[in-house]
Amino acid sequence: MRVIAGEARGARLTVPKGPNIRPTLDRVRESLFNILNPRIAEAGFLDLYAGSGANGIEALSRGASRAVFVDTDIRFVKQNLQKTRLDARAHCVQAKLPGGLAKLENRSPFDIIFADPPFKLVEFDHLLDLIDQHHLLAAGGIIVLEHASRLTLEERIGRFQRDRFRAYGETQLSFYLDASPPIC
Repeated sequence: MRVIAGEARGARLTVPKGPNIRPTLDRVRESLFNILNPRIAEAGFLDLYAGSGANGIEALSRGASRAVFVDTDIRFVKQNLQKTRLDARAHCVQAKLPGGLAKLENRSPFDIIFADPPFKLVEFDHLLDLIDQHHLLAAGGIIVLEHASRLTLEERIGRFQRDRFRAYGETQLSFYLDASPPIC
């Protein structure tokens, strides 16, 4: 696995091994960041179920101002951040998700939230509810969920409305925006 574009382009990343590990494929990540490209510059990026940190590192490499990585094991994220020299704009939080989102409550909200949980996790409504409850998404922000293509997510989950989705073989990306009415 490698960083696709930006200041750390071409850097090889260390990936955790195991039967339940499923890193985002390079072609899926490239498509994701082509879609997110207009939003990346100076964005705050939250990488949930970070694994190797490849998605948050890609965001930093492409100009995100900061990234926070959350997972139960953050060793690989820290190694990869040091390897790419992007660690100055990053912070790692070791926590079991989704409950560990409470640890992020007092941080500035994020412009982009990316979540790539194990495919067996199907409680996306609970995850989005906690994102909302802890005020993690900035106004005008976007949430991207990576999940199995065979899983059909609701058009609306809580206050979030699906804007689009893209399928890549067995993987699908669903993009959600805040659909609550603006406060006057």
